[in-house]
Amino acid sequence: MALQRGSHSEFNGPAAPASAWAGYWELGYPFASDPARIRFSYTQASGGNLGQRRVGTFNDLHAAGFNDCGFFEPFAWRNIRNLGAGGRKTAFGKWNLTAEFHIYWLASLKDGVYVDEEPFLAFNPDAGSSRLGSRLLAGAQRNFGPHCETAFGYAKFFRADYLKPGTALSHSAFISWTARL
Repeated sequence: MALQRGSHSEFNGPAAPASAWAGYWELGYPFASDPARIRFSYTQASGGNLGQRRVGTFNDLHAAGFNDCGFFEPFAWRNIRNLGAGGRKTAFGKWNLTAEFHIYWLASLKDGVYVDEEPFLAFNPDAGSSRLGSRLLAGAQRNFGPHCETAFGYAKFFRADYLKPGTALSHSAFISWTARL
């Protein structure tokens, strides 16, 4: 968990009081008879009220990163709630297969949707729900000795009513080959 307190100032304005927090919780279970693992996670980062002078949106200080599967996270750790479930299993020899499902909500309807440190991607204060959507992803990874690894995967985002149809979130894919010297 992280807590932020202090003040926040824009380039041309006076400092505003700031108070924000974020947390990540995970519960996992490895099966004894099978190397499969299942985990459930919950992430939340506080949101603010864009109409107030007080800053309540957690500032993650950097853009969204990559998750365990190699996918770029669709939202920054700001004004967000994320409930996830996933599993990992070794199959077909030495391939590590991963599948995850996530549901995303805003922490506050009075704040925007963020994807990086820039201003919000979307702001819809008249929305009937804070639900942003859900994402299903799958990936595979294999090590070919201590110096070589390959991975690939695909993710699909299912937009909810808060995000308008033109919002640039739908699907992504990746493939990578890593060589270590």
